[in-house]
Amino acid sequence: MKKRIALLAVLMLLAFAGFAHAWDGWTWTEGRDGMRVYYPSTGWTWTEGSDGRRVVYPIDGWTWTEGRNGRRVVYPLNNWTWTEGRDSRRVVYPLDNWTWTEGRDGWRAIYPLDGWTWTEGRDGRRIVYPLNGWSWREDQNGRRYAYQLDGNPWASAEDLLYSILASRIPLNDELRPHSYLLLAQMGIEYNAGSSDPELRRAHYLLNNNNINAARDLFRLLARSSASEYVCREASYMSGYCSANLQDYWQALNEYRDFLAVYDLPGNWHLVPEALYVTGVINEHLGRKSDAAASYRSCVERFPKTQMAEQSKERLKAIGYRTMVPAVFSEMGKSAPRRNPFEVSRVDRGRIARVAQFIHAVDRMEGVAEARARLNAEDLKLETVQKYLRLLAEKEKFERLHQEQK
Repeated sequence: MKKRIALLAVLMLLAFAGFAHAWDGWTWTEGRDGMRVYYPSTGWTWTEGSDGRRVVYPIDGWTWTEGRNGRRVVYPLNNWTWTEGRDSRRVVYPLDNWTWTEGRDGWRAIYPLDGWTWTEGRDGRRIVYPLNGWSWREDQNGRRYAYQLDGNPWASAEDLLYSILASRIPLNDELRPHSYLLLAQMGIEYNAGSSDPELRRAHYLLNNNNINAARDLFRLLARSSASEYVCREASYMSGYCSANLQDYWQALNEYRDFLAVYDLPGNWHLVPEALYVTGVINEHLGRKSDAAASYRSCVERFPKTQMAEQSKERLKAIGYRTMVPAVFSEMGKSAPRRNPFEVSRVDRGRIARVAQFIHAVDRMEGVAEARARLNAEDLKLETVQKYLRLLAEKEKFERLHQEQK
């Protein structure tokens, strides 16, 4: 018994050491609102607004300002400033050749003086857009939207403005890896990388049920995009598409790859979703212990997210207890349509057929019977195609082996 206790203590120590190594160079701070933010432990500091929200920023060359709403935002000291609208929200922007405009609703919008203008809808909200090649339309609620005159449905004035604004932030080699964190602390909203027109096109294909084409494009972007935001989103959505195609084995591999690359300190965008969906996939494949491990990881690490609540429900449904939450929390909110099982029905017959075929090929027993059970839709799955190629290689090897006897 004593040996078991000693062994357990050693394992816990090793786990803690591994955890500490993974978090080397990072720390966190928590405001009165209970929200934690993680940031580099060297060269950064934090400040807390009267709303209880803390923001972090580099010590050298950065400062903060607070609006009447109590929310603080940070900005570079050199050649940046702020403005506050009647809505009490402060906005930061570059001094050089930028300005702002405010609509009747009190919302201020910033934009470059060179080549941009604004328009106001019946709802009192002003929007900004480029003068050359752009116009606007107004919906039934009085909200105006800018669009490109050449009819490009992937172009967005908001995304274009974001890219221009982000390029004006002074980033050296040390700060560049933390640009995502800085933009969030500056109060500059970014909607998960959708400024990339090809990423927008991939989502369009998915929304129009062209899932294979969407997955191909997501995979291409995950491999080739220069933007970390786009790569992250595209990598996650590759697994999403595979799950929608009911290729749960391929989806599981893609979500594992996503977590291996992007589950890192400082930016957990889509990580809670990936943990939850990985759990659901394992559950559908009959791997309840693996499913429970994913659900528990989501609950313990990101207790304030919608995914954690859904993970608790699944743990209860499969008969596992929720463990005591750990110290980590995630201040982001779950994005819409991140769970592929919200829009597709699980085909348990397909799971049984494909699982039998995989097992047969792995063991090279009962292959003909298992293959005969596959239908035309099963054969389209990448997992089945991969195992068909594996089967061909194994059969080729057996033939060569027989010829040599």
